[in-house]
Amino acid sequence: MKLSLLNAADKIVQYLWREGDKRYLFPDCIRPADSEPPPHYLFTSGAKDEVEAAWMAAINKEIKRVLTEV
Repeated sequence: MKLSLLNAADKIVQYLWREGDKRYLFPDCIRPADSEPPPHYLFTSGAKDEVEAAWMAAINKEIKRVLTEV
């Protein structure tokens, strides 16, 4: 049931956006350009890099600790 409601909501949003675009209801400043990546992609890519760096630092620290104890 949830899946069908989400699909219906997505279709409604898509229809409203298309109709608004045809009637020039939205100014150019809020229309995304084709060349711009979505903002959530930029945010998640930065967060991913930071998490990977922290993870690698933790792994390296643990490896050093294990090697010094042996």
